[in-house]
Parts: sequence; structure tokens; C-alpha cells
Amino acid sequence: MRRLLTIGIVIGGLAALAAAASAREVLDVARQYDNGGGYHWTAGNSGTPIELRFENRVLLPRGKGSFCCGYTLAIAFEVAEERGLLAGKTFDEIRAFQKDWYGDGPDSRETLIVKAVERLGIGRQVAHPDAMPGDFVQLWRTSGSGHSVVLLDWVREDGKIVGLKYRSSQKSTDGIGDRVEYFSDSPGHDGKVVRDRTYLCRLFKNALEPSMQEAQQLALAGEYSRAEEILAAAAADSSAADATAAAIELERIRRARHEFGLNGDELLAQIQKQIPDATLADMARWRDAGDLQHRTIDGQISYFRRAASNLFRFNADAKRRSNPQAAAGRFDQTGLIAELVDLAEASAAPAVYPVRHKVKYTLTIKPGNPLAKPGAKVRVWLPYPQEYQQQQQVKLLSSSPGHQKIAANGHPHRTIYFEQVVQDEAAPLAFSAEYEYVVSAWAPMPSADEVQSYDKAGELYREFTAERLPHIALDDATRDLAAKIVGDEPNPLLRAKKIFRWVSANIPWCAEIEYCLIDSLAKKGIAAGRGDCGVQGMVFITLCRAAGVPARWQSGWQTKPGEENMHDWAEFYVEPWGWLPADASHGVRRHDDPRVQDFLCGGLDPYRMIVNLDFARELDPPKSSYRSEPNDFQRGEVEIDGHNLYFDQWKWDFEVTADPRE
Repeated sequence: MRRLLTIGIVIGGLAALAAAASAREVLDVARQYDNGGGYHWTAGNSGTPIELRFENRVLLPRGKGSFCCGYTLAIAFEVAEERGLLAGKTFDEIRAFQKDWYGDGPDSRETLIVKAVERLGIGRQVAHPDAMPGDFVQLWRTSGSGHSVVLLDWVREDGKIVGLKYRSSQKSTDGIGDRVEYFSDSPGHDGKVVRDRTYLCRLFKNALEPSMQEAQQLALAGEYSRAEEILAAAAADSSAADATAAAIELERIRRARHEFGLNGDELLAQIQKQIPDATLADMARWRDAGDLQHRTIDGQISYFRRAASNLFRFNADAKRRSNPQAAAGRFDQTGLIAELVDLAEASAAPAVYPVRHKVKYTLTIKPGNPLAKPGAKVRVWLPYPQEYQQQQQVKLLSSSPGHQKIAANGHPHRTIYFEQVVQDEAAPLAFSAEYEYVVSAWAPMPSADEVQSYDKAGELYREFTAERLPHIALDDATRDLAAKIVGDEPNPLLRAKKIFRWVSANIPWCAEIEYCLIDSLAKKGIAAGRGDCGVQGMVFITLCRAAGVPARWQSGWQTKPGEENMHDWAEFYVEPWGWLPADASHGVRRHDDPRVQDFLCGGLDPYRMIVNLDFARELDPPKSSYRSEPNDFQRGEVEIDGHNLYFDQWKWDFEVTADPRE
């Protein structure tokens, strides 16, 4: 394969985003080069499989055969050019980049590729746990020899990284080809690769990514205003759909300001409703103890809008001094579960205690929205119940406006969708759906003695024990935690129960910030030791997968009389029952009967509305803007002419009646 690569196309400013959208990935380019072709590590040979040119000047001639640095450099050049990363660079800068890549530049002999991309400003170093296929790697062996490669994947054994599979040019494949090598500290493989001298780097996605990273670092440091200035310069035209990376980051900062929108005096006023003599000094002490969620934004301490309620859950001093209102008439879930256990033991079917639900869901856009002008198209998605296992007889009773589309049953997020063109900007914009369904308790009462083996080569097992970043991260720390929890227990049902009990005991519920502001739900829950139902559920799912038990997301609403609210839970898979529910948030019940205690690990009460069978999937029809909730779907979603309307721009109302059937 003979090709000529010319570099130096000027792609400036926001046009780089379009280049990134069409650019091929590193692995695609790496696979374009045929296997073999001869390996020639000889003096004077460029080692590149093609001629490299920049600004109509030859940087490197095509080599005789290839060697590692030449092959990986050719790939990096082509990808960088397509992503607009080389725009504005000089020939001398590109020559210095090439020398660094080969280890001939100043201070580049050890890390080579990392020094090259960082010095030119087109990429960054990547830590081993964050590595992805398509990253570039410079490895060193115990013999002192080195190798420049493209990572295909880590090689793992029992969840541990023991080696790497890569593509490069080497003598063993007579040129270009795939190869596996092992780390020298991995027993049983006679590996030669030195783990601590294996360096990885990743090219930026587009020319704006360095600015994006700077803005993100500023935001992490609490310098929101400076970050907003950088992002505003990079964001697309405000008249376009707000789905570009810069626009999304700007929106995330706006949402963070909303979540952390209380100053000290405002929060103190909330706390004083339960502790009249509370002072700012008390708040500082509680804040230092980690029990008042806050961020420093532009030099000012700003508190989470639900910080007061969390304070009384976790701070012993605040709980002791408070005068809370007694919770009256709470639904007796544990008593119901005890009844369900008795019904299940007497039933041949897993579905017992059917409850008919009737729901009216209404979403109203707040008046005066500047986007709601005559001729504007309003698109609205409302939650709609699945027909799934214990939830059946779903029927739409009415909707307004009358024209709507219901997503197919089984879609990951089941919705009822509306479109409306604004005629009169003074007229209210309200959308509603009324429907009914019957949901039964699911009580198969699984027994460890009846568990059957997994088909570990099957698609289901492989999909639902796999990592799904960023929220399901199966790194070494997570796998170690799962192994510690389950110990040497071989039975998957009992492994899931051990994880269920661990989450119930170690991740207590708290009011949570919006999920769009949490980089990884499971990692957050494990690190903080607290979280709401979605965080608790994702911790359960992640630990199950790490322990070899297939698990997945499920969510919608809980409909317990007087306690109707959004709710997330999970499912795990065990043969012969298939998918079993698990609600780690409601957790282990306080009861003398072990069947009642662990009922919610394998069973579920009937006061639910199942809407979502997965998380972070596309809506039907797809939404063009950045979703208010990109992971879950419960309250609904709204956009006008391609612009998202966040939760603070509309109201929702969930009216439900739940009547047990005789």
C-alpha cells in the first residue's frame, strides 16, 4: 500500500469540531496498513510506511519496510491532521515533534511519544487505569530495549492487568502486525515489559480540546467565571443546537451553579428551622467535618441546595440538637414484604399481589421563556410505562396535545413524545398523558440450591459483566473490593446477596446532586460512602459485574401511597430464574425472618412504575440537544428549536392512584 501524506491544511477555530466529527479513529488508521511489509531497523532508514510531508516539504521519506517509531508516527500524523491539531504549527515545530517521537529530542529519550505530544500541544499523557484502545504506548523491557506501539487492549487475568496487546512494526511479524507481551511482574508468563516504564499518551479529539481541558481544570478549581469565558469563546453560534462540547460544558457549569446556589446566610436560615440557635460558626465546623456539601465558586463558598437535609442524616451533633418533625403515616414496606413472602410461598407463580395504577403526568413550561416564540418547535418526552415481566396491561387513556408517539415496548427509555409549534407566545405550553397499568410484586423466592451454571461464552454474560464507562468502571480497586466482599463464595446468587448487604450497610442514602454533574456514579458512591438510589444501584451493578454476576439498570418511579417519587434500582441475572430485581437503596429490611430481610435482592414490591430498562441510551425519537438528565429518564425532557430546557425552566406533576386488586 503506497500513499502520500501531506500535512498542513489550515483548520482554525470552531471548524476543528467538524473535523473531529469526520476524522477516523487511531485504530482505523492503524488497520489501513497491511500486515508485514518487512521490518528494517537500520541506520538512515526513516521507518515510516509512507512519505510524510508538511507545508509541501518532506519531513521523512518513505522507509524501506518499517520499524515501530516510524509506523506509529505515520498514524499519529494522519489522525492529528484530520483532527486539525497541526493547524498553525511551523515546520520546525513538526521536525522537533518527530525527533521527540523517535527519542532524539531534548529530554525525550525515556517517554518519547508522551514528550512529543505534550511539547507540541496536541495530546496528553494517560495513566494506566484510564487507557483506551487507540492510545499510543512507549514501553521498555528488562533487557533495555524499547518499543513504540498502538494499544489494542490490556491483557487481564482475574481482573488484573498482566500484559498488553498492541499493533506495531517488529521483527517477529516481519513488519506491521499485532502482538501480545506481558509485564515482568506478572507471574507465569516470563514477561519482559517493565510496568513502571510503560508510558501512554492520547491525541486530543480536536483543536479545541486543550482549551476545553483548561476550562475543565478551572471549573474543578472553582474558577467558574474564567472557565465560562474560555468556553463561551469556543461554543457554537447561540442560534444553533446546544450539543457541541463547549456548549455542553457551559451548560454543566450553569447547572452546577444551580445545584450549589445557597450562600451561608440562606443555608443557615434553613438549618435554624430545626436548630434555632445554630450559628455560622456551627456551619463552619460541620462543613469542615464533611457534612455540609459545598463548593468554592469564584472565591465564595456555595452550598448544595439540599445540604441541610443531608446534614441531619450524617452529622451527630446536628441530629442531637435538632427538633425534627415526626414522620407520620409512613408506608409500611417491611410489613407488606412479610405479607408478600407468605403469598409467594403459597403461589406457583412469581407474580403476586397485583396493584392497578392510574397515572396522570403533566409537564408545563414556565411562562415567559424567550425561546417560545411564534413558529418555534417544542419537543417534549414524558415517561411511559414498559410492559415487562410483572408490569402488564399498559393502556393510554388520554393525552394532550392529541398528536403523540409512544416508544416501542422494550426501548431502553420508554417515552410518550409530543411536538407542538408555538402559535401564541402568551398561551401556556402544557403536555400531559394519562395511562393505567397493573404491576404485581415479583417474588420468585430463588434458592441457592437451585442455581445453575452460566454460559460464560454467551452474549448475555459477556455484555452484562463488562465495563461500561464512565459509570461502570471495573478497575483494579473495584475488582479488589468485589473480591473482598464475596470472598470465596462460588454461588452467584449468594455473591449478589453479599454485595446487596454490603451496599445496604456501607452506602447510606443521601440527597444527591444531579447525575449530569457526577462523572461516575459508582466511583462517586464508593469513594464518598453515600449516595442516592441511582448511586447505590450503580454501585451494586458495578460490584456484581466485577464479581462475575451479570447486572443491569432499571428505574422509573416508586408509587408507595404517600411516598411517590422517582426511584432507581437494578437487576441481576441468575439461572434458572433469569433477571431478578434488586433494590439496594431500600436495602436489607429490619425483620426476624431472613426471607423478609433479603427480599429486595431477588424480589420487588408492586408499588413501582418501570420506565427504563437501561441508562444513558438514546431517546425515541432522538433528542438533538444535551439532555437535562443524560443518564436516567423520569421527569421528562424538553427542547425548543434544538435548545434544551433544563429542569428549572419547567414544572412536572405526577398524579398516581394505586389500588391493590383482590
